[in-house]
Amino acid sequence: PLTADKTLYASYKTTVTARKHVYGAAVPQTATGNITMTYNAVISPATVSLGIPNNITHKNETWIPRGWSTQTAVNAVITVENDGTAEIYSDTDYYAMYQRDVEITSHHYGNQTKTQTSKAYLSYAKEEKEAEFIMAEIDGVDLDGKTWNARGYSIEKTPGAEVTVSAGE
Repeated sequence: PLTADKTLYASYKTTVTARKHVYGAAVPQTATGNITMTYNAVISPATVSLGIPNNITHKNETWIPRGWSTQTAVNAVITVENDGTAEIYSDTDYYAMYQRDVEITSHHYGNQTKTQTSKAYLSYAKEEKEAEFIMAEIDGVDLDGKTWNARGYSIEKTPGAEVTVSAGE
């Protein structure tokens, strides 16, 4: 009950929507929240939970979500981590981005094996960015009085197979 003088301040709100674009979905999922404004136009953002996109299968490989971005490029900066919240002042689009580990194993003379791992990226729109590797230099080999110069790497084991990657690329 009002039994004494009071000063009241008007408060306002409006609803905003985060549109969540995920791999393979024709229509984005949505999450809504309210932004609020005081009588003197001080605005507070809506806090919206974006959740975690599901793992997906693309070209028979499993890709895991790496987070949400407001950019659409496959290698876009993640602006909201998986299961994170976004603070928005207006309707905003978020795009799920995915990644997978790619491993390359190279076999060298003398039963030496070298393994490298790098990440490949995939966007919600199925745009891919290949994993990037710098292949190890290959040392020449002295065997049976002959010097064998390194040619590069091949995806086949047979002698004389086509070199598909030069050493150091």
